[in-house]
Amino acid sequence: MNMMLGVFLVAVMAVQTTSVLAHDDQHGEMKGSGIKKEQKPWGIAGDAEKIKSTITLKMTDNMRFAPDRIEVVQGETVKLSIKNDGKMMHEMVIGTRQELDEHAARMLKHPGMEHHEPYMAHVPAGKIG
Repeated sequence: MNMMLGVFLVAVMAVQTTSVLAHDDQHGEMKGSGIKKEQKPWGIAGDAEKIKSTITLKMTDNMRFAPDRIEVVQGETVKLSIKNDGKMMHEMVIGTRQELDEHAARMLKHPGMEHHEPYMAHVPAGKIG
């Protein structure tokens, strides 16, 4: 069964402040240990050994992903590779519209907040995450 997965962007605007630089410094590659596997409406963190395919998404400073939609097979483990072609750090968050709106509001209030969920990727300019 195929299902469409809309990919939404919650972008972190890079401002030269200590808190944003700390945000950048505190996020890198996620360590495999400690990933909390929690079923969400859109999926669950997968096991690396079960990856069937890798989908590369590019993000830019215009706050968009390319492609802006991807199609996946329900139940299949897919790896998302996020390439930041912009000049500032960006993040990708997967979630429902309500979860994304709530996350965006928290990020506006606390741009340096830490979060290391398997459905969030922080990618510095010119890097892949």
